[in-house]
Amino acid sequence: MGKFFSMSKALNRSSQPVIYTLDALSIKIRQFKMSAELPHLGKLLKINVTTQSAQSKTILEVADQISKNNKNSLLIWTTPTLRLKSEYDDCIYPGHNFSSVIDERGEIACSMSKRPDTTSMIGERNCVPDPRFKNQERTTRLFSPCYPSVQEEILQWFKRASAVPEYPLFIHAIPILSCLGLSITSYRDNVENLRGLQEPYTLFSFVHPCGDRYIRAGNCNAATEKSIFGVNSGSVQDLSCQEAAMKLVTRLLKQPHEYLHAAEDLGLTQGIEPSSIPEDLYHSSFTC
Repeated sequence: MGKFFSMSKALNRSSQPVIYTLDALSIKIRQFKMSAELPHLGKLLKINVTTQSAQSKTILEVADQISKNNKNSLLIWTTPTLRLKSEYDDCIYPGHNFSSVIDERGEIACSMSKRPDTTSMIGERNCVPDPRFKNQERTTRLFSPCYPSVQEEILQWFKRASAVPEYPLFIHAIPILSCLGLSITSYRDNVENLRGLQEPYTLFSFVHPCGDRYIRAGNCNAATEKSIFGVNSGSVQDLSCQEAAMKLVTRLLKQPHEYLHAAEDLGLTQGIEPSSIPEDLYHSSFTC
């Protein structure tokens, strides 16, 4: 496996990605500058399953090697939100975001992925109207949260990627630097706080029972943001997973131009449909 990532293709910041192939997997990598002052580079990787002969063992080995190649880094893992269209329907296939931090040994020190425990439904609320979804249900269900491991999430992605023609896994690797406001300690504290809160999982934002404001969705986008920026951070819950990941990364960068070009080049920008939900509706209106 080491030979896979130590081939003679040198990583660079040119307009062309470095491409590796291994056992029915295709991996494209682009590096990008994070600021004019920092010598450190971020990376964006795109993994595709190219044939149905791919083995789950291989993708787990590749993921492990990616961690070892990105010591002292924040990793944001993204499967894209897709719009599924047919003659009779037009619906959204939710993507997924999760995060992890890699220590100086190249091991996962901590991770955060949030999904619904579908065996434990808590309640139901009225959805915030969203014009992007013409077939949107009127209500969204609240579930107890569960927190899969990185390995579990990779296998879940692999299962679907092996069954459909194009379903990539994107990975951002951002060096953990104090000037970016990142540390393994603060990330671990954020994750512990999130798990302690046990906030219900909701795919969509919903209307407060009193009707005076909207409540932000407690989905994977929200959990990924809070794991990085703290439990009081909330700005990406209504976005597609690929747009949410890009918003989080650009928030960390001092110079996003190279990154945005890399994201477009690798196809991360595909399928983005901006949300039109007004931010001020998430704040309650107080009266005397």
